Amino acid sequence: MPIITLADVKSLLQITDTSKDALITTLIPIVQDKVVRYCHNTFDMPMIRSYGDTFTFDASQKTITDSNSEFVNNNFIAGLEIRIKNSVYNDGTYTINTLTAAVLTTNETLVNESPYVPSTDSNAFDSGYGKTPTIIQAIKFPQAIKIPTMIYIDWLSVRNHHVMLNERAGDWSGAYQKEADVLSLFNDWRK
Repeated sequence: MPIITLADVKSLLQITDTSKDALITTLIPIVQDKVVRYCHNTFDMPMIRSYGDTFTFDASQKTITDSNSEFVNNNFIAGLEIRIKNSVYNDGTYTINTLTAAVLTTNETLVNESPYVPSTDSNAFDSGYGKTPTIIQAIKFPQAIKIPTMIYIDWLSVRNHHVMLNERAGDWSGAYQKEADVLSLFNDWRK
């Protein structure tokens, strides 16, 4: 799951129409990336990981194939959010739709990419891409991060219309004038 879903944002903000769906959907991955960078925390699940130069990415099928067939052995399951690092074209976050030991299908679009194979021709130029192993890492965001994420999305969606966003919940209230004020809500997850 991403840091928050469209349905979560709409429920928390009590939005019942679809007029802001496109904006919220666009903001979710932007906010997720910003939170990860701000917190210096990738929210990795350390026991669910696969790495190497054995992955093939297929755009038409939305699949990642591991020639070592290690996805199931490495504890991946359908529904997990994963982060791909050190690929040539597919770095980013994806959600696992289905998987077998050798093939992982994502909900999101991939770009065709083959495993790195070093040149055997000593006269050929070898760009060296892929020498750092590609990492496929499961990630999981804590439930409690949804509230500050919703506030951040709300702040981003209205900041061009208002100078300050005021929030109130029971006896608590807060006003967020600057992005730094909103980002400070994520300090509990900073590393």
